[in-house]
Amino acid sequence: MGKEHINRSNFIYVAMYITIINSFIEEAFFRGFVFLNIKTLGFCKLGAIYSALLFSLYHIGIMSSWFSIYMFLLTLSALFGAGILLNWFAYKGKSFLSSWPIHIAANLGINTIGFLIL
Repeated sequence: MGKEHINRSNFIYVAMYITIINSFIEEAFFRGFVFLNIKTLGFCKLGAIYSALLFSLYHIGIMSSWFSIYMFLLTLSALFGAGILLNWFAYKGKSFLSSWPIHIAANLGINTIGFLIL
């Protein structure tokens, strides 16, 4: 499957990595390090926007060749919105661990669709 070299024999391993490990790393960085640290400095809204922007831009390398430009921009906007939502969960729970289960659930849904397509 493209430049990622995902196929039937390695899909389950890649999906498990993305769902559990990569989502944890993303949450620890984008919510735990970026958002919550900027929030602690007294700039909650700025932290939420900046973290969500970084989160969406981080995914460009992964999906840049998947879609037309319009679908790409729509997906980028959706990732920004997802970043804002995940920040809200981290804000309410006072930890990136509060947003991690939501991220896991989103990745499970995306990976299930990928599995059905593959």
